Amino acid sequence: MSLLMVMCISTRRGKFQHTSQDHIEILMHQLTLIHRYDGHKMLFLVHAQSHRTILFHIAKGVFHLVTIPVAGRRSLNRKQFTVTNILLVKKPLDLSKMLKLMSQFNVARILEREDFHNRYTNGQSIALHEFIYPVLQAYDSVVVKADVEMGGNDQIFNLLAGRDLMRAMGMEPQVALTVPLLVGTDGVKKMSKSYKNYVGLTDPADDMYGKIMSITDELVPLYFRLCSTLPVDQIDAIDAQFKDGTADPYALKRELARNICDLYHGVGAGDAAQAAFDATFKKGEVPEDIAEFPLSTVQVNDEGKVYLAKLLVDVKIASGTGEARRLIDGGGVKIDGKAVAPKCYNVDPALFSAGTVLQSGKKRWAKLA
Repeated sequence: MSLLMVMCISTRRGKFQHTSQDHIEILMHQLTLIHRYDGHKMLFLVHAQSHRTILFHIAKGVFHLVTIPVAGRRSLNRKQFTVTNILLVKKPLDLSKMLKLMSQFNVARILEREDFHNRYTNGQSIALHEFIYPVLQAYDSVVVKADVEMGGNDQIFNLLAGRDLMRAMGMEPQVALTVPLLVGTDGVKKMSKSYKNYVGLTDPADDMYGKIMSITDELVPLYFRLCSTLPVDQIDAIDAQFKDGTADPYALKRELARNICDLYHGVGAGDAAQAAFDATFKKGEVPEDIAEFPLSTVQVNDEGKVYLAKLLVDVKIASGTGEARRLIDGGGVKIDGKAVAPKCYNVDPALFSAGTVLQSGKKRWAKLA
């Protein structure tokens, strides 16, 4: 689970109120963590009425239904709510029921969804089963009689489809609650394990700190707003600093990384992760726990040289010789702290002995023993 999937709907500014708007968007920094569930931090809605049903997407292909008995409480414990896999609740659909369900929708409306509209306009293919997805998601809301459905703001169309279907079925339409999408560490796509640009909630603190430090300066205000525990007024002040050019991005990034590590690993974890980061990357020290490989891993070829690209693969710094050559050409490969020149694929065997450290970038290390 990544930071993107942290869903929280209990606000510091008071109880959530039903409105006549089609959807409401709230920011994660306005929300309060109230329970840890199954090793992940999960966040849930506190509503003034006695029983509320929340439908939200938490993992690929699986929706979870949360029913919370609550009377104006500001926090919950595990005994006060239930979590049910909707796949265990959902009624089967035969062909006649499916056709009746699909008759409630029309293609013109579905093509209003931004990604469908863009693909259709650009002449790109749209498979028929993709049209069915919002229909089935809307049906989820009907089956569980959802009061609230929440998701990323890229899901607004699907959430509103649920409202429309509930109206057509004579039900009170759910409230659609959205949260902004968090841009991944690449600074381009939304944070996702599929894109490998995520910070995992269960990542070790050192890894979490390092990933946060790798984001671009432009993402710092967004990460403070969506991921940190800082008060809103402090985040607004950080936004203002970036706008007027007085911000120190590096110092703020370190503060952000410490804050997030403390949030998921406990107070003090951020300082410890920062110390480890500084020892490794700021002071140029070699990490203590790098993988070791026997000196015999170094193989001399017929030319009396060591083919460095293969050695980088053998010590797990690169996944293949093609990647290894790209690392070398990028100037990021070092042997005992000395950079290897681009295109220098065959190197002198004398460079290697017991204790030699090979490095690529800040996170890939190997030691010969």
